[in-house]
Amino acid sequence: MIQFTKKISTGLQNVLSKINRNTAWLIALSVVIALSQFIVYALINKNLGKELFGVWSLVFAATSIGQISSFGFSNSLVRYLPEMIFKDQREDVRKMLGTINFSNFFLTLPILLLLYVPAVQYAAHLLNPQQLIIFKSVIPLSMASLFINNLFSVYTYFLDAMQKYYLRSAVQIAGWVLFLILSILLMHQYGILGVSIAFFLQIILKFIILLAIVY
Repeated sequence: MIQFTKKISTGLQNVLSKINRNTAWLIALSVVIALSQFIVYALINKNLGKELFGVWSLVFAATSIGQISSFGFSNSLVRYLPEMIFKDQREDVRKMLGTINFSNFFLTLPILLLLYVPAVQYAAHLLNPQQLIIFKSVIPLSMASLFINNLFSVYTYFLDAMQKYYLRSAVQIAGWVLFLILSILLMHQYGILGVSIAFFLQIILKFIILLAIVY
């Protein structure tokens, strides 16, 4: 009886330890994202001026609308994967990841292409010709980042299903820190295009790291 009680106590301690670790990493991730975005936005406003800050805000808004292109497919992983992982159904897990990525690819791409035209037309009513040229140079890369991020999110939810929030958070923190550093380095030479390049590169980095972890 005493040994059984000790086993339960040890199990509870391990669970609580994992919860505390995951919670700490998730809080750290939220702080890093908030700080990175705040610093980058402040630097855009200070170094590039309010006009380009407005262009970047419009790019960000247009990209945010494009989030609907994922249709929440990745979210469904959290519902079904834990049971598959518990039953060690590796082949089924691979099939589900492949199916959702396939769906994301063939649904996200055409929707983003369709959103490009109205986004540019709407921006034309708000921006002067010079700002519009900058907007057109930045929005394709931003939408490409969103496209890859939709594919990347499949693997983040896979880690969530495995209760490895700390690992997902660590990868994302590394990406956001890279985004901040590259934005500072590229902003002076390339303006907001440099910020968009920085965001694209950090998405690529996170995608590669997660693929290496999962496979």
